[in-house]
Amino acid sequence: MADSQVGREVSSNTLKQKPLETELRVRLFFQENGKFIFALLVVFALCMFNTFAASGETIEELDTWGDKILSLISASWVQALMTIALVIEFGIIGFGNAQGEGGMFKKLWPWMVGTVGILGASSITDFFWNNN
Repeated sequence: MADSQVGREVSSNTLKQKPLETELRVRLFFQENGKFIFALLVVFALCMFNTFAASGETIEELDTWGDKILSLISASWVQALMTIALVIEFGIIGFGNAQGEGGMFKKLWPWMVGTVGILGASSITDFFWNNN
């Protein structure tokens, strides 16, 4: 009877290890091919959704929507909010460096680029929109 119990313990341990091995293989696959899978999903999404103008709209309606987006980006409250965000980002970098935290600029530079991009987007878009 002791031999049959040993056999059961081995088989139950083997059954427990197989899902773990499968999970590890799946994780490894996604870690190695993560960028490819993400690109494939983006292409799939672009194929499935309308990424361009809606089929029933005219170019005048698209111009109207473009003007609305431009007026939103160039609104004074958005500009003030982005300026405050930029000051806060510089403050976080300064405070982090004063505390001895290294690499604060690396952590915040994408946010700073985005903030500056939004701040400059209205003038850049307005420049090309008005054919200057």
